[in-house]
Amino acid sequence: MACLEGRRLESPRSDQHTSAPDRPGGARHGLKASSLAGLTTVRPFRPSGEENHRNNLQSGPDNSYSDPFTGDLAMELFFEFERLDAYQLALDYQLVTDEIANSLPPGRGYLRTQLLKCANSLPSNIAEGSGERGKERARFYRIARREGLESASHLNSCTKLQLSDPALLLKGRKMLHRLVSMLTGMVSRADRAANTPER
Repeated sequence: MACLEGRRLESPRSDQHTSAPDRPGGARHGLKASSLAGLTTVRPFRPSGEENHRNNLQSGPDNSYSDPFTGDLAMELFFEFERLDAYQLALDYQLVTDEIANSLPPGRGYLRTQLLKCANSLPSNIAEGSGERGKERARFYRIARREGLESASHLNSCTKLQLSDPALLLKGRKMLHRLVSMLTGMVSRADRAANTPER
């Protein structure tokens, strides 16, 4: 299967299932995947060693996936952009941003607004870019990268001003570092594709 940008998940196969693998804690919820069809479980960000865990998601007949690290039922995938690691990481970052934004003290509405705006723009531009080709694809990925860098600056401000949990802010910055690195590679590949003449 041809790859877009970032790593992709393989298409669902009918001979696989969404039940949790046989490991400690794998089925801690005690629920069958069939009873959870259609639900979305957000997987935690892992800063090292498991960044590409989505490539190992176990596909099921209902177009859903289970995470081999947690046994949780993952998001159902219908669009090509949903198979991009960068897109899924951007969604994970949205959750962290929402938690940070809700923890800001009164009088910091300007930071809250900017944080949420950037976090929402990240996955949206990745999704839009995946549907384009060449220079237009690179343009959307550049916008997403700029939003990631702006987000990092806002988190630095929150850290310096001690406006939220330091551990949560650090987690967000680590996610953005990984995401911006991914987007940098995606921009480069899109630029190369735009400058390569068709045969």
